Amino acid sequence: MSEKSLAQRLHQDLAAHTSAKARVRRKVMQRIQAPVVTPVAVGALEKLQHILTPSAALRTTLHERLLPRLRVVPVSAKFWPQGALRLTAAFALLALAVRLSPSVFLATPTVADSAVSILPTRGEVSVLVGDMWQPLTGETLVQPGTKLRTADGEASILFHDDGVVRLDARTTIEIHDISDRSNTNEANASNTLTLFTGRVWVQGLVPSHIRGLTVETSYGTVTVNEGSVSIAEDDVVDVLVYNRRAVVDHNNTEIVLVSGERTQMWEGNVPLLKKISDASYEQLWARQNLGRDAVHQKEIAQLQQERRAARAGILPTSRLYPVKRVAETVDVLLTFSADARTQKRIDQAQRRLDEAAALLEEDQDAEAEIPLAEFRDMLQALAQETNTSVTDALLQQSLSETSADVAAVQPEDEAYLLKLAVLEASTQLDSDVGAKELEAVLLMDALAAMNGTLQDGNIEEARADWVKIQSSLSVLDDETLPSDVQKEVLGMIGRFAQLVEANEPAFTELDPELVEQVAAYAPAPDGEPLAMTIMSDAELTTLVKGIRGRIFLYHMTRSRLNQLLVELKALSGHPEEGRILRRLYSELPGGPENFPDRIKKEITRLRWEKAGETL
Repeated sequence: MSEKSLAQRLHQDLAAHTSAKARVRRKVMQRIQAPVVTPVAVGALEKLQHILTPSAALRTTLHERLLPRLRVVPVSAKFWPQGALRLTAAFALLALAVRLSPSVFLATPTVADSAVSILPTRGEVSVLVGDMWQPLTGETLVQPGTKLRTADGEASILFHDDGVVRLDARTTIEIHDISDRSNTNEANASNTLTLFTGRVWVQGLVPSHIRGLTVETSYGTVTVNEGSVSIAEDDVVDVLVYNRRAVVDHNNTEIVLVSGERTQMWEGNVPLLKKISDASYEQLWARQNLGRDAVHQKEIAQLQQERRAARAGILPTSRLYPVKRVAETVDVLLTFSADARTQKRIDQAQRRLDEAAALLEEDQDAEAEIPLAEFRDMLQALAQETNTSVTDALLQQSLSETSADVAAVQPEDEAYLLKLAVLEASTQLDSDVGAKELEAVLLMDALAAMNGTLQDGNIEEARADWVKIQSSLSVLDDETLPSDVQKEVLGMIGRFAQLVEANEPAFTELDPELVEQVAAYAPAPDGEPLAMTIMSDAELTTLVKGIRGRIFLYHMTRSRLNQLLVELKALSGHPEEGRILRRLYSELPGGPENFPDRIKKEITRLRWEKAGETL
C-alpha cells in the first residue's frame, strides 16, 4: 500500500461525523449565551442590599448630627526649631534601633550551660539500660535515674560547674538530680545520688549558701559544698574530709566535719569525730584525687572567666563604649514594667562584671577596677531606691548565681578580683553577713591555696603566705563569728600544721618560729576522738528520745536489755557521754529491766575511767 493511500485512509477514519460536530457546537453555544449571575445569586444580593440600606428617616438623623462636626476649625501652626527637631528625630531613631536591635550595642547574655556527663577514666564501666548492664566506651550524657557500676574501672561524673564525683572500682550508684544548683528551688530539690556499694570522691565547688552535692547512704546523707570528701559504703559508712567541710545527717542529727576529720556511721550509733591519719593522705586514692581536684578547680575557674569575657560586648577601652551606655539607658527608659526595669538594671550591673572579666583577661587590671566598683555601687543603689520584696528576691537570685560562677576562683587566679567584688556586694546587701564572716571566707581561700602550695613542695612560698595571713587570724577571736565557720578555719590551719610537721626539718632551718606557731593548731594524735561542738538541749533531747524509742521497739525484757547494751556500746568514747548517760538515767523507767540502776553503774564506770586517765 502506498504512503498516499494510507494517509487518505487515516484522514477518513479520524474525521468527525457531521452529527458529532453539530452536537459539540450546540453545547458550546449554550454555555457562551448563559447569564453570568444566576437568578438565585441576584436575588440574594438584592435582599442583602435592602437589609443594609438605612431608611430615609435614619439618613436624615445622621445627616443632622454629623454635619456640624465636619465644619472646619482653623488650627494655628506651630513650628519647632530646627535643632530641637533634629535632636528629637535622632533620639527616636536611637530608641527604635535599641528596641529593634539590642544586639548592636548590648551583648546577648549567652551562657554555655554545661550538661551533666559521665566520663569513664579506666577499666570497665557500665550503665543500666532496661534490665541489662551496657558498657560505656566514651563520655555520655546523664539523665535522672541513671544507674552506674564500675567493675575494675573508674569513672567521673561532671555536675555542671558545681563539682565532680569520682567512682572507685567496684562501686554502684544511682543519679537522681542533675539540675544546676544555683538555679534550683531548695524546696523541690532531691539528693544528688545514692551510693549503694563501693567508694566515691566528691569535690564541691558550690558556695555554702547554695544547695550542695548530696550523697545518700544506708545510714545517712553527706552534703558537700566547697571541699573534697571521700565516702565509702560497706558494713559501715566511712566519711573522710580532706579539704574544707562536709555536713553529715545521721538519725536527724547534723554533724559538721572539717578538713582532717572523719566519722563512721552504722545502724543506731552515735558518730564520733576522729583525725584522718597522715598515712591516709599518702594513699593513692587520696593523693591522686587531691591532685585532680586542683586541676579541675583551676579549669572551671578559667572556663567561668572566659564565659564572662565572651559576653562582655563593647569594653570601656573602646570608642563606642559611650554609645553602649546610652543604649542601656534608653533600654531602661523604654521599659515600663517596674519589675522588668529592675531586672534590666541588675543585668547592666552584671555586664559591668563581664567587662571587668574581659579586661582582666587582657591584663588590664587597673581599668578593671572601674567596672568592678560600678558593679557594687549599682546593686547597692538599686537596693536603696526600690526596697521591695520583688527587688530583694531578684537581687538575691542574681547574687546567688554570680557567687556560684566565681566559687572556684582562688587567690592566685587573675579573676579573684571578681570574687572579691561579689563577696563585698553580698555583704553590703545582706545584713546577716558581717565583715568578720567575709574576712573568714577570704582567709579560708588563702589557707586552701597555702596548703596546696605546701603539698606541691614549695616551702618558701608557703612560709611567705603564712606571714601574709597573720593579721587575718585575729578573726578567730571574734565571738560573732559562726561556730561552724570558725571550726572550718581551724581545720584548714590544722591541715597546714600537719604539713609543716611532715616537713619539719626544712621549716626548722628556714623559720623555727613558724614551727612553734603552728604547733598550737596541730590536731589530736591518730585514733583519738576529736572534741565535738557541745550539744544543745534540743539536740540532747532528740538523741535520748531516739535511744529510748529503739529500746522500747521490743516487748520482751531480754530484747530491751540487749538493745540497751548496743546503745551503751555506741556511746562509748562520745565527748558528751556523761551528759547523755545522766539524761538517760532520768528518762528511762525502772520496771523489770531496772534501767536507772544499770545506767548509774555505767556512769560510775565512766567516772573511774576518767579518774584513771587523770592519774
